[in-house]
Amino acid sequence: MWLWSLLVAASGRVEPVADADPPAQPPADRIAWSAPPECPDDAELERRVADAVDHADAGSIATATVQRAGDHYTVDLVTAIDGAAQLKHLEAADCDDLADAVAVVVALTLDPATAATPEVATQRDVAAPVDEMPPPAVETSSPGTTRAVPSPPPTSRARLGQHFELGLRFMGGFGSGLAPVGGGVVSVALSLGRRLWIAELDGRLWTPRDIPSVDRNFGASMLLGTVGLAGCLRPPTRRVEVPLCLGLEGGAARAKGRDLLGISTEFYPWAAPFVRVGLRVRIAAGVGFLAAIEAAIPIRRPVITVGGADSPLWSTPAASARVLVGLQFRTPGPNGGGSR
Repeated sequence: MWLWSLLVAASGRVEPVADADPPAQPPADRIAWSAPPECPDDAELERRVADAVDHADAGSIATATVQRAGDHYTVDLVTAIDGAAQLKHLEAADCDDLADAVAVVVALTLDPATAATPEVATQRDVAAPVDEMPPPAVETSSPGTTRAVPSPPPTSRARLGQHFELGLRFMGGFGSGLAPVGGGVVSVALSLGRRLWIAELDGRLWTPRDIPSVDRNFGASMLLGTVGLAGCLRPPTRRVEVPLCLGLEGGAARAKGRDLLGISTEFYPWAAPFVRVGLRVRIAAGVGFLAAIEAAIPIRRPVITVGGADSPLWSTPAASARVLVGLQFRTPGPNGGGSR
């Protein structure tokens, strides 16, 4: 059953609390969720519970207080059905795993029949490798009684999807700095991300640009190809992201002369650190619209010459600016399933 697989990353204990006061009714939802900023927010927790529950007991409520303790997270979860309260202690190395475990417990409190619903089992496929299976989770069947429930054999692929997201990005735009007149650029990038960061591998091709001589009697055609690596920070949000990225790009520029005796083709190395500020807006499940501005500072500033020219055609300036727009596709990951 998928619900028990959500508990594999969390372990803890259950304590009946016969004399404890039930949690106060939250003003807008059934779960009063208090957690560090890197954890899923209360709206995301409510969504995970709603995905699992067919119907809910109107008298059931819960409070959950998460704290970070060294390299792991702990939660004190109080659940109540019609005034009967029960305290549970859970802990996990990752707060997203802990939120999944809390969602399972709350879902079972709201609707114990959820665990046997076959349709729900197809909604998620999250588990751990067989050689990393933790001790069995604990199910609360009623206040004051518990029974052990073994976890099913999990898969490493689902565990990767639970902790990381993969992305594919396509962008196009306009850039300056390689020739007197700027030109187009197309970009394809792969990304691997967690909740607060993304790592990107980016390949770019700049459209050919013409560099004429002063008297326009001859010139050269310029073409640039680069590969870049970047690391980005992003706030923990679901709909709109404003990533800030730092990276390094490298490649080569090709200059092919024209209208000259002894026309030659020269290659010039290109390397530049860059900074990018972007905006990503979710437009569909797993699809986002991207816009970004970049600034790069070439480490090497090629001076473009071609055979037969008495003076350089172009000296690369100290900075390059770019404007880019495009689309990004992501797999489900730690920022909230496939809805990002």
